[in-house]
Amino acid sequence: ASRSLDLGEQYFIVSARPGGAQRADLAVKALDSALEAAHRLGDTRTESFALGTLGAIAEWANQSDKALSYSRLAVRKAQEAGALDGVYRWQWQVGRVLAQAGRKADAIPAYRQAVDSLGQVRPALPGRTGLAVPGETGSVYLELAGLLLEHSAGQESLAAAQADLRLVRETVESLKVTEVQDYFAQDCVVGQDRSIELGAVGGRTAVIYPI
Repeated sequence: ASRSLDLGEQYFIVSARPGGAQRADLAVKALDSALEAAHRLGDTRTESFALGTLGAIAEWANQSDKALSYSRLAVRKAQEAGALDGVYRWQWQVGRVLAQAGRKADAIPAYRQAVDSLGQVRPALPGRTGLAVPGETGSVYLELAGLLLEHSAGQESLAAAQADLRLVRETVESLKVTEVQDYFAQDCVVGQDRSIELGAVGGRTAVIYPI
């Protein structure tokens, strides 16, 4: 099952290159084989990654309904397997597909779930020591912030718009804290006792917060 999964993933990578579209069909066949074998063996983690990659292929092919179906099932299988590295990835994929389909309000909860799941698994991700947040995982935060900014602009009330903007600020702050923690490979390097709430800096102080 894992061998077919690896083969399917490699075919999919090649399919995204110029002239590689034919490889997408081979990727689907390999992933279907991996899915069948994983189901037979009770390998729920491999099932999740096979389903998620099938969802990624459908996303690449602009087949949003199929991509959502595969991705949501992949999330469920990853949760069953306790594979948090898969949970955040497929939740993020659900959010991306919804956003690309124009369903941005529906995409925001999926992105927030992905950020929460990423926060749980992030310390165990490879390549953490001495590095800032990897580009892929950092994108989850920034894409969520972008969706929230768009959503705030369409709010009818000032209070609702400000609520969205507070979430934007919290999301970007979470990313910055994560970057520092990953750089030093130490989660406690940024402690709560050393932080100041931006709303409590003083009545005669302005905070300029570029995003």
